[in-house]
Amino acid sequence: MKSRLFTSHFSRAARTFCCVTILGFLIAGGYVGAAKAIEALKVPEAPELYRRVLILPEAKIQEQPGDEHAEDFSTLPVFSVRYIYGEKQIDGEGWIQIGKEPVGGGDGWLKSRFTEAWKSMLVMQFAPRGQRKRVLFFNDKEGLEQSIAAETPQERFDALYADIADGRPDRELLAAMEPQAAIDASSQPYLMPILDWAPGEYDNGSEITMVQVAGLNAQAAEGAVGNDAGNGSTGEPAVGADAPPLPGADDGPSGDLSDFKMGIVFVIDTTQSMGPYIERTYDAVNAVYDQLAQDGTIEKASFGIIGYRDDVSYDNKIGYVTKVFQKLDPQAPREAVLENIRKVKAAKVSTEGWNEDAVAGLYDAINNMDWEPYAGRLIVLISDAGARVGTDPHAAHRNMAMDNIREMAAAKSIAIFPMHLRTDKAESAGNLPLAESQYRNLGTTGDINVNKYVGVDRGALNTFSSFVGDFANQVRVSLRQANRGQTVTPDQLDDLLDQQDPFMDAFGDAPEPPEQADQPAEQPEDAPQTDMGRMAVNEIFRAQIEYIGARDGEQLPPFYRAWTSDRNLPNPQLAALSVNVFLSRNQLNSLAQSLREIVDQARAAELDPGNFFGLLQSLSATTSNDPGRNGGTFDNIAESGLLPSYLSQLPYRSKVLQLTQEDWLNWGMTGQLEFIDELELKLTMYQQMNDDTDRWVNFGSEDSGQAAYPVPLYALP
Repeated sequence: MKSRLFTSHFSRAARTFCCVTILGFLIAGGYVGAAKAIEALKVPEAPELYRRVLILPEAKIQEQPGDEHAEDFSTLPVFSVRYIYGEKQIDGEGWIQIGKEPVGGGDGWLKSRFTEAWKSMLVMQFAPRGQRKRVLFFNDKEGLEQSIAAETPQERFDALYADIADGRPDRELLAAMEPQAAIDASSQPYLMPILDWAPGEYDNGSEITMVQVAGLNAQAAEGAVGNDAGNGSTGEPAVGADAPPLPGADDGPSGDLSDFKMGIVFVIDTTQSMGPYIERTYDAVNAVYDQLAQDGTIEKASFGIIGYRDDVSYDNKIGYVTKVFQKLDPQAPREAVLENIRKVKAAKVSTEGWNEDAVAGLYDAINNMDWEPYAGRLIVLISDAGARVGTDPHAAHRNMAMDNIREMAAAKSIAIFPMHLRTDKAESAGNLPLAESQYRNLGTTGDINVNKYVGVDRGALNTFSSFVGDFANQVRVSLRQANRGQTVTPDQLDDLLDQQDPFMDAFGDAPEPPEQADQPAEQPEDAPQTDMGRMAVNEIFRAQIEYIGARDGEQLPPFYRAWTSDRNLPNPQLAALSVNVFLSRNQLNSLAQSLREIVDQARAAELDPGNFFGLLQSLSATTSNDPGRNGGTFDNIAESGLLPSYLSQLPYRSKVLQLTQEDWLNWGMTGQLEFIDELELKLTMYQQMNDDTDRWVNFGSEDSGQAAYPVPLYALP
């Protein structure tokens, strides 16, 4: 039975707020009955958080500090994380007392120079592969800066990649490289905590953020000592003839794709206007079945079909909100699948308004299809209308919108291709901007660097057919290549890079791309003919390297103190790393309950909006453990103590923390309701995260409350 967030019996006064990262922060009040136990030292700027350090090579822990010749020492796993319980200076040498858990006392003392203070709350993870190159890690910031500042940086980085491929990596410059195959973080958990960061700039003005990170994986946390990319405790690289191979730079695991299978689900708006598009979808699936049979790969692909309409309370003749016509089934014969697609018909009556319940259709596709047998997971959404979201009283799933759908798809590594039929009627109804915004949001699933939104101008049927046909053909081509042991390669799909990433990374806008080299004029046989086909190739490539990495247990090569960029170095238009905050179950629960109380107070103030901040101030004064707080008085929510103070330390602008009473009143009723609805959607997302058992990871802590989840910045309030 899944646990639930927001338990009503949990006393607000008994909670303390804070943030955690994996093996890092832990809620101070997370240990039941531990109020009198010895606790680790707190972070002064955020007293809800515990101080912690990374263990460096050659670290030795002993019972007492100061004894240089102690025989009672033991070594510690490199790259593990410990909490600080005490600090001392003895004969000019710094010593710290450390413990594996944040409550219960220290385990011993070691010299502080064998540790790295982990001050940042943020952690990096590799962005999904596709268009971007493998991430390079540099030994120092100067080497990265000089490479970025080269007159022709793309040629500079191309040369570095070529030298690595030839077995001649520059070890004076480079510390490690991202593995060839993708790392499955659920089965091979890893962590790249940010130790430092600085802005960087190319000669052409493109800006990036340089980050210093450590490379940790679960193996290190459990006691294995990994490659420290250095000699001794300094973390300085070994170079010259004695230099070891560049970690991560080998050719990687086997590319055998004989068991690679793909599941493709079409989620189709089946309202009154959609009949011709349903017919063309049938034609595309029928045609690709012919080709799969010809190639001998028909058992490698499965197709599912879901139809969606709208709330039937308007008119029972609408028929249904969602209907599964064909489940994903590796054993389903072609004839049965095509027969079930033939059953998909457009409604005979009109629905109310313009938006339909696409969220309900996508929800069923993600959660009610069996994706387990398939490594390649694609959803094609086809609609000429926008989507009802969970704040709409006629939506089937309340408090759920595209952000929630996107998070659910990411949890299962599903890429969504929204096909938006931009008809004249939709334009006349003023529906195009809303629908495009919603579907572009969905288009960032899978490879975040390529938005898979496909707009079909004026709903042109022939254009639609060419897009769907090319998409289906690329599925066929990729499976044929996989059957031959070949991965697809997106290297020649550079025109995809013309799309601008619609989302900012954690540190600013995506910069303009550098000039691209001329592309070969000739296309290989079966090359994609449309943007949708090229996007399909890109996503299938991503799925294949994720499949290989998960199958062969690819791991992050451990390294200490290396510099890299949040953007793809040869082309900084592309994201290379994604920024997350890893929260424990305790912390996510605490954050959700705190946010719930703010929402409840906002709901209570609907009849008297001017009283909202008065209610919050009463709540703050009642629940505060700080006797110095002046009767709960504050100017904005950040000062109220109702939400964790760590939120104000993050590099993003929190709409909730900055909210003042003046802002609240100036919004008016419409803006206030939108604010409440937005918070309700985030609470739904937190519940989804809590229930998503596959993505919770534990790096060896004995406390299950420290299992952590990678919470993206956009999900924070």
